[in-house]
Amino acid sequence: MELTRLVECERCGSKLEVERILVGPDGTPVKCGSCQHVFSVTPEDETKLSSPVVWLLKDPEGRTTPFSKIGVLQQVIINGTARGDWQLSRFGESWRMLGEIDGLRMFFERAAR
Repeated sequence: MELTRLVECERCGSKLEVERILVGPDGTPVKCGSCQHVFSVTPEDETKLSSPVVWLLKDPEGRTTPFSKIGVLQQVIINGTARGDWQLSRFGESWRMLGEIDGLRMFFERAAR
């Protein structure tokens, strides 16, 4: 499966790439780089979204933390708890290093301030 998916801005029609791993059950807000419009990208696979655990966060020691809102991940990055060498999985499927997910870069930059 591709790591990103192409979506179209509902206002101006520009194409944007969205990291699939960051799209949660309630959708994920994205901001169009062309017109600055913020809109929600909805999940592609609705079958797994009834689970209360959507994401798993794994530290370098292998401990996992489940969560259901992407805001939890954003907050643990901002407060410095999670680092780029931690891993993220959606629904327990393939794991990705947090530092390799473009959609999280701004939260690491904010944490570094």
